[in-house]
Amino acid sequence: MSEKPSHQGRIVEDEAAGWEPSASPLPEAAAYLAQEGYRLREEGRLEDALTTFEELITLVPGSAWAWAHKGEALLALGRLEDALIAFNRALTLMPDYAWALAHRGETYLLLGHLEHALADLYQAIDLQPDIAWVWGSLGETHARLGQPQEALAAFDRALALDPEYAWAWAHKGEVLRLQRHYEEAREAFEQAVALNPDYSWALGRLGEVLNQLNRFQEAIPILKRAVELDPQYAWAWGSLGEAYRLHGQAKEARRAFRRAVTLDPDYEWAWAHLGVTLIDLERYDEAVSALERAVALDPDYQWALAHLGEALRLAERLPEAINVLSRVLDEDPEDAWAWASRGEAFHQMQRYDAALADFQQAVRLDPEYAWAWARMAETLRDQGAYEDALSAFDRAVTAAPDYAWAWARQGALQRRMGYYDAARASLERALELAPDYGWAWAQLGETLRLSRDLERALDAFNRALELLPDYAWAWASKGETLALLDRFDEAIAAFRRAVELDEAYEWAWAHMGEALRLSERPEEALDAFDRALEIDPDYAWAWASKGQTLLQLRRFDEAIAAFQRAIHLDEGYGWAWAQLGETLRLANRPADARHAFQRALELLPDYAWGWAHLGRTLQQLGRYDEALDALHRALELKPQYAWAWAQLGETLRFARRYQEALEAFDRALALTPDADWVWASKGEALAAMKRYPEAVEAFRRATELAPSWGWAWSQLGNALRMAGRLQEALDAFDHRLHLEPDSYWPWEGRGRVLALMGRYDEALESLEQVLRLIPNRSWAWAYRGIILEKAGRRDEALESYQRAIEHGEREWGTSPRQASHQFYRAYFWLLRGEEAKGLALLEEAIAMDQDRTALPDALVALEEALMEWPPRPALRTALDRLYGLLEEAP
Repeated sequence: MSEKPSHQGRIVEDEAAGWEPSASPLPEAAAYLAQEGYRLREEGRLEDALTTFEELITLVPGSAWAWAHKGEALLALGRLEDALIAFNRALTLMPDYAWALAHRGETYLLLGHLEHALADLYQAIDLQPDIAWVWGSLGETHARLGQPQEALAAFDRALALDPEYAWAWAHKGEVLRLQRHYEEAREAFEQAVALNPDYSWALGRLGEVLNQLNRFQEAIPILKRAVELDPQYAWAWGSLGEAYRLHGQAKEARRAFRRAVTLDPDYEWAWAHLGVTLIDLERYDEAVSALERAVALDPDYQWALAHLGEALRLAERLPEAINVLSRVLDEDPEDAWAWASRGEAFHQMQRYDAALADFQQAVRLDPEYAWAWARMAETLRDQGAYEDALSAFDRAVTAAPDYAWAWARQGALQRRMGYYDAARASLERALELAPDYGWAWAQLGETLRLSRDLERALDAFNRALELLPDYAWAWASKGETLALLDRFDEAIAAFRRAVELDEAYEWAWAHMGEALRLSERPEEALDAFDRALEIDPDYAWAWASKGQTLLQLRRFDEAIAAFQRAIHLDEGYGWAWAQLGETLRLANRPADARHAFQRALELLPDYAWGWAHLGRTLQQLGRYDEALDALHRALELKPQYAWAWAQLGETLRFARRYQEALEAFDRALALTPDADWVWASKGEALAAMKRYPEAVEAFRRATELAPSWGWAWSQLGNALRMAGRLQEALDAFDHRLHLEPDSYWPWEGRGRVLALMGRYDEALESLEQVLRLIPNRSWAWAYRGIILEKAGRRDEALESYQRAIEHGEREWGTSPRQASHQFYRAYFWLLRGEEAKGLALLEEAIAMDQDRTALPDALVALEEALMEWPPRPALRTALDRLYGLLEEAP
């Protein structure tokens, strides 16, 4: 209610003011009734006053005064049509009766007959210009006629006559509010409330003006006071709801709007704003219902219709949303907000061209419409037009520099494009504006992770998860960061949390598998990869990582199948091709491995690891020149690549380019001085160069770094044997036997050393151990024969040589290394003393070894023979023949 002052009490005031004709002289009975009517009216006993005035009219039917006061009583009772009849009668009797004219004007105002009201009020003022409330009613009439300037002039006149007239202050404030002169309106309402602190209508309007001034925190207690004073004040409940909503208190807003529409079910404004509040609360179906009610009450309520479209969009009722927003745009094609909202609905339907057209229309109508620019950017991003999307984000944040969401989304896109510095700057700007923006913290963490600023990334993910503890993506990315820091147990825990929150999160399952693999828990890793592949059988990365785990377990066939599945899903997956190549190499399929590596390097021509492992494969195939080219390419790409330097050394060693091999091994050891196998390979190169003391030191360093590496102990033993340090050699072989009692190599080496020391019985015992472990080892039978012959047991030696020949024939008959084995046959026949046979076999071996790849090993074996074997003139003949071939070889 407007709290316009009651007419009660005005009778005496008006009479005292001298503008109402006196009721006397009247007959005594009539005078009594007039005074009684006054009294009853002042006491608020309106029905009794009305009865009294009717009795007075019965006595004096021609009294304008009596008819006017009957009309005023009827007006106070709300019987407006009856009041009008009474006032008309009074004014028929006395046309210039100002008091009656003013009250009839008030009655016309309440009936909505505004022109009649205006005429009566002006006539009353002409007759009596100094009555404040009449000027107030005149101001209200002008206001309702849409004449704000005339209304304000009338209110100012009323307030000049009565500066404490709270009602006039309040209604002046209302006119100013509707004219959007909010500061002036606020001052007027505050004057009204200062004069009447319990004036609920004015309090409600003051709260609404504070809303318009964005002073929500001040508006809320004022509006609460208004509804405390008048709990049925639906308008104030609506304004209180709006204050709560705009202050970010959506739940309180919903309760206030609910109260407003309960009090006034036809209050379409409150229904519409309740709907928008429910959107804020993400209760989209309820929002649709509220907005539909607003539109049903007022089908032309464009604002409500537009937000109904938005609610339908958010409820994923996209065709309906588009239909409703199209209705809005048919009515008002200049509504930029509706264009943008429909554009977003098209975007959600992946109708990107239609979405883009709508966003472009929105920003054409409103070039500073930041939300539309940002959503256009999202659409362009989804179309893959990243640079155009960045330009649109720039327009969004230029239009609204404090738009944290747009800064964050721009940062996420910059991260995707690899612009990590720019991404970090955008995300940090978003977080300056919104320090509790969990999504932006997570995106910053991912940006820092990808730029390898891992500790800061971890801090950012931790902050994100404080704000969004159930954000599975952030848990998974935190896990990946921890894995990169080699904190695998923590990484696995983070991935587990991610998949607890989202069991279908295949990326988290797959990367948990990788963390388990790296923490040497391959069986658990396989389980995790299998979970990822149950969710997404076409997840190429998970197949490839599963393949790597199977490779780690040396389950080569399964690994090959997994890599092939990854490649089937993504033929351009260079890393998977490379890993397939490595698996094939380790499965002793070097030719197939070579093909896989070559395909990997077509896809990833700058992949140093791929070039290095192709080199290793070519080395395995004996294609040393090609291997060297591949390894040099790896080292061009990655000069500090220790493994590639070591493999370069190995390849040069196999190619008998020993000095270059040593230089490569030294480069590798400068980068990784604790690489045991590189020290061992360097030792082999030195031994091949007959630099046995240096070889001994290299092998000794290998055993210091890997004390349990039996092979290195054997090689140390061999180098010591060739250096003539027989007791140390024996100790080295014994050490290996301590580590590996069932290995035949140290028994064989031990036997050869003991033979050189002249301890033939012990030497034979060692050879017997070899033959116990591998009864068909031809070389062990040959060494046994040598020792027997040195011990003077010629017959037994010949029998042993014969056994060597027989086992060799069975062992080498189907071997692909035919030339090498033919050389060894020749040696065994020479040992047995069958010189003609042995030399004939030697020529056959030479003829078979056209590329001379078997020749170097044959020479090594023959040189050692001259040191250990019984004297045979044919052995020297054979050695001279091979030296001659070596000089001719390229």
